[in-house]
Amino acid sequence: MVARCSTLPPFLRKIDPSAAGNGVYTEAIFAHSDGLGSAHSIWWHPAVPLAESTVILFVPGNPGLAAFYTEYLSELHSRSPDLAILAHSHLAHTPKVVDQPVFTNPSSVGLPAQLKSVIEALDAIKQTLQPKNIVLVGHSMGGWLCLQILKARPEEVSGAFLLFPSLCNMAVTPNGRKLSYFFRPPIPLTAALFSPLLRILPNFVYKAIYRNWPAPQLSVLRDLLRSPTAIYACLTLADEEMKTITALDEGLINEHQHKLWLYFAEHDDWVGDSKEEIIRMFHPDHEAVRVVRGEADIPHAFCINHGKSVAQQSLIWLQEGGFL
Repeated sequence: MVARCSTLPPFLRKIDPSAAGNGVYTEAIFAHSDGLGSAHSIWWHPAVPLAESTVILFVPGNPGLAAFYTEYLSELHSRSPDLAILAHSHLAHTPKVVDQPVFTNPSSVGLPAQLKSVIEALDAIKQTLQPKNIVLVGHSMGGWLCLQILKARPEEVSGAFLLFPSLCNMAVTPNGRKLSYFFRPPIPLTAALFSPLLRILPNFVYKAIYRNWPAPQLSVLRDLLRSPTAIYACLTLADEEMKTITALDEGLINEHQHKLWLYFAEHDDWVGDSKEEIIRMFHPDHEAVRVVRGEADIPHAFCINHGKSVAQQSLIWLQEGGFL
């Protein structure tokens, strides 16, 4: 059964009213309140009434572009078309959806603003759609955001799937140690000012550098790299991640362990040694179900080439959790 993409929830509007859609999902805008601005969203409509459906609220990593995850989420939806899915991009990360004063107000794209925006999306789903279940799915630092959402709205969240989660000690992970310097001022602003120069690079240069990337993913990356606002927002948010995502919130994980499922890469330089620290918190009887150690060839950036494989595991979790 093909999802009915023509009908959007009332809190979304089509990003291009004249576009017919691709028959699988609809690109939309979520207009936030309280001066947060708008966020790019992608919506997969369920094949059953929303009151009978599980809604997945997907929270990306950084860069926080929902468009990077369309293969993963479309595969998940095709295998279980009764799901409704809302992928909610981070504020100012999508070049075609920017209405915040990012350069003069960096806090508008910081962690508190991003958390507030996704909590507002959760509230809109609950109040407007009133689905059977709401399941959070977060990638990388999006997993940390999902934990904060669970902390703020414990009664509204039925479960949370954390994919390659960066939950603590980000500045001292292998990648954090190597890259933290590039996230500190004035580098984000400098990189933003020079990013328009990348518009002169022909497409074959991007294809040569990222030769293993599918064309749709390469297009998302190319648009990101050419956008001063998006580059600044991504790097500024990354700097705040290094400073904020530090100690593991053991109390939060213990309290909500029955709602958590985690997927780790065999080797992940954005997680580092904290992987074993997190896994030890799960009772041995639960680890086989709640924690998955991924295949050796699936990297942290799974959304580029391995979306279908991770979707298969996510479907298993949905079935085990009774969300389907």
